[in-house]
Amino acid sequence: MSLIDTTEEVAIQEAKSIQKKFTIVMACLFFVEIMPLPFTAFISLYTVRRRPDWFPDSVQRLYADIPATEEKKPVAVDPAATKKKCTLTIISMMLVDLGPIPLTIPVGLYIVRRRPKWFRNVVARLYADKTSIAGSTANKRVRLYDD
Repeated sequence: MSLIDTTEEVAIQEAKSIQKKFTIVMACLFFVEIMPLPFTAFISLYTVRRRPDWFPDSVQRLYADIPATEEKKPVAVDPAATKKKCTLTIISMMLVDLGPIPLTIPVGLYIVRRRPKWFRNVVARLYADKTSIAGSTANKRVRLYDD
């Protein structure tokens, strides 16, 4: 067993652990969603509008066992345009959530359980101007384990 195999196994275990934790959180939020206001849509709006530093790191850990495909990236990525599209999408989902059909939680569960490539790409476009955040957080984590 080589060091690379061990590293890949650790990445797979960490991704599955994060996936399980996120699924439990989404299940708990499903019960909160019974309230008349779509609480999870407000959390999603906060994440898109404020772009907290912890979010890309969480997504990176969720997708740790899935190799990133090196696709041709657009020359100019506009995070503001991505933010606007995401905001409009979440507001549309919020309007549907006001009715009897919950939409935000099933979409969140789909993202956590299936881990589609498009979600990782949307997060990358959303944080395109903050690329140093995920790298600096990952570097700090590596330094913590180096003795």
